Amino acid sequence: MVEKRNIVLVTFDSLRADHCSFLGYNRKTTPMLDKLAKKGIVFTNAVASSVATPASMFTIFTGRYPKTPFIIGNLNYKQWSSELRSKCTLAQILSKYGYITGAIHSNPAVSHCFGFDKGFSYFHDYLDTSSIKMLFLRKLLSLDKLRNIVASLTRSETSITWESYINYIQNFLDICRKSKKPYFLWILLLDTHIPYNPPKNKWCKKNIFYKLYINWKARKYFCDSNKITHNEQKCLIDLYDDSILYADGFVKELLKITEADQPIYIFHSDHGEGFGEHGFYYHPPLLYDEILRVPLIIYGGIDNLEEGRYSHPVSLINLYYTILLLSGYCNNISILNKYSILNKSCKYSISRVYSPKLNIAVRTTKWKYIKHGNTIELYDLSMDAAEKINLVADTESSVILKQMEYLYTTYMKSFSLIDVL
Repeated sequence: MVEKRNIVLVTFDSLRADHCSFLGYNRKTTPMLDKLAKKGIVFTNAVASSVATPASMFTIFTGRYPKTPFIIGNLNYKQWSSELRSKCTLAQILSKYGYITGAIHSNPAVSHCFGFDKGFSYFHDYLDTSSIKMLFLRKLLSLDKLRNIVASLTRSETSITWESYINYIQNFLDICRKSKKPYFLWILLLDTHIPYNPPKNKWCKKNIFYKLYINWKARKYFCDSNKITHNEQKCLIDLYDDSILYADGFVKELLKITEADQPIYIFHSDHGEGFGEHGFYYHPPLLYDEILRVPLIIYGGIDNLEEGRYSHPVSLINLYYTILLLSGYCNNISILNKYSILNKSCKYSISRVYSPKLNIAVRTTKWKYIKHGNTIELYDLSMDAAEKINLVADTESSVILKQMEYLYTTYMKSFSLIDVL
């Protein structure tokens, strides 16, 4: 009989790969993750399969790309709930397979209001449906400026720190240990999400009022980077890096309270964050690498898999198949192996967003193809990692364009036939 391993999935909201020290960043932002990266499996070319959080997590929990548009300030929870109801989720499958499933986070965009509790036996999202908070949910998601400032000052709502999670995690672990059943636990941290206001600061020494001001300004002018000065940009990045360092402290605490269960840990981000590289801040539904490229580590001793760094392209949508594979789930093993991130024969990844029209990105280790409506972009990532030189008009690139379009069409045709149940 296959051993059912405990699995812990940790999502760092808005954490971009190139600000993690284990992926080469010049600041020591992730000291605990650095240690795990040396002993675990690191995917250096991992990308979000969609943007932003609800779209990205939808792909991880369903193994499908969502069709509901992600529009900042107008998230339709009825549409997301309806689409989730039509899919069998990872938590549902694992529950039927004998797992206790739990989720702990404070992000309203992936709360029970949007249907993300489907399949979880323990789901804590800090939203009390009987309270007035529900009446303000839509205002909260529409970037209500004053509400965000108050939450940031009081460390409430979406500004709750990871330290507030520990008791809930411990409660869940106690339930699992008493039942002697394996568990799947998903934890999403908002400490790295704007507004950046970590309890401790190493790089940003500005006063709290200035920090709140530039956070407010970055969200107000998120698609107009010219409104943000160079000094303000530097301060935002300092705050962001401080937030990453603070969130990394959660990893040490998590290992301490879960190590007796010997789980498989998966650490990742749902998407990245812009700091003016392509004219925007925050994380609008665009497909440049500051938004798409994410950290991804698997740690915890996996049979028949060597520790080290894997450079083949992987997408977060493949975590759905990977987690089922790691759990010992036995149905359609060939499908799970094919679409798992552990399949080193994978040569490209696909990302899609509806905002409201379908936009796509195809990424190999060398090339990046982006289609925004009728606009097509092509970048040679080996020479232009910042995606500044669009080669679409280069006659020598016409063959590459056709190849990337073929990869996308072929992938989506085969992907639509997948059934792991």
